Amino acid sequence: MREASSLLIVAALAACDRPQPIVICHNSNCVGPDPARDDNVEALQQSLEQTWDGRPVLDGLEWDMFWYGKDSKCLFAHDLDHDTTIPASAPAAVVANYLATRPQVSWSGDPFYVLIDLKAHVGPSYSDAHTPQQLIDHAECAIDTAEQLLAGARAGGHELRIGFITGKPQLFNVLVDRPRYEPLTMEAGLQIFLIGDIFAPYADIVPKLEDFTDEQLDAVEYHPDFMTAEHRETYRSLELQLVQWSYVATTEALQAIEKYEPELVITNEATFLRRWTEN
Repeated sequence: MREASSLLIVAALAACDRPQPIVICHNSNCVGPDPARDDNVEALQQSLEQTWDGRPVLDGLEWDMFWYGKDSKCLFAHDLDHDTTIPASAPAAVVANYLATRPQVSWSGDPFYVLIDLKAHVGPSYSDAHTPQQLIDHAECAIDTAEQLLAGARAGGHELRIGFITGKPQLFNVLVDRPRYEPLTMEAGLQIFLIGDIFAPYADIVPKLEDFTDEQLDAVEYHPDFMTAEHRETYRSLELQLVQWSYVATTEALQAIEKYEPELVITNEATFLRRWTEN
């Protein structure tokens, strides 16, 4: 009995020693790892309703914002292979209402996080690049969304953190130069941060750290399959926060959380990850 009790104590101490990252729902779909429901309004609503131990499971949501060049539309979509009829304002409206009407909106209470992935192409191929005007239009859509979310957060009295993610450094250049961007960053109760999508630094379609300007980034998104201790030290030396993304919470993903200690973790298995961090 004494030996069993000792094992329980050791297990409890191990759980206490685990990192406590901010848990973000990938593609606003944490009701099950089903890619068909990614970037889906119904899945987003259901994800927000998930609770554990009497509290919301999530600290926030991540979703995709796709500028469809052919139709000049800002979409709630990862690409053109799925539904391309939902405007980018739709998920923002759901979350704004959630923030305006709920007393506790995240696991910690406040703040609530929204990460928006500004997709780097405007057509069916990764080579379908933005024109200069499309970069402006995409950036303006991002700012519209931020203002929509902020209105909801203020109505409910909540703090808000918005992180823009992209694998296209030029999008950040244009975003920060828009006239409405700097005033937005000064709004009370809101913090905006920029995340470089460098999830696989060896792939040709993924930008390198040096493609972003020194002042541009606040954080870097990585995938655990491609992260190394050397990359971690480089990012930390530049005082960049770490954002780990993986579709499911595999053993390797959990080990990477313990090894690299990211500030935020994006996953489709948020409930599982929450239980892992707390137990």
